[in-house]
Amino acid sequence: MKEYMQEATIKKIRLAISALEVSIVEGNEALRGIISAERLLEFKSVFNEVLSLLSQNTLPPKSHRHLGIAHIVVDQWPINLELGEILIDAEQSYVEL
Repeated sequence: MKEYMQEATIKKIRLAISALEVSIVEGNEALRGIISAERLLEFKSVFNEVLSLLSQNTLPPKSHRHLGIAHIVVDQWPINLELGEILIDAEQSYVEL
């Protein structure tokens, strides 16, 4: 079960990275004025680090897995923004492993 959850989390994180890349390269009109491309790059970097931890199977304790990205999305982004939902889902999946 844990292995399945880890694979599902890896897929969600890869989706988040891909969605961030698209938003960075193509821009995201819904995010204009809310968050910079540089900040999106930081999010991408964080998810890449998480992906590395998962591939090495070196997860920190659950209490140290909160990335803070979901908090920013919930507090500052428009509701029901697809990218936001993807990022929140990826972070929650990682935290719950």
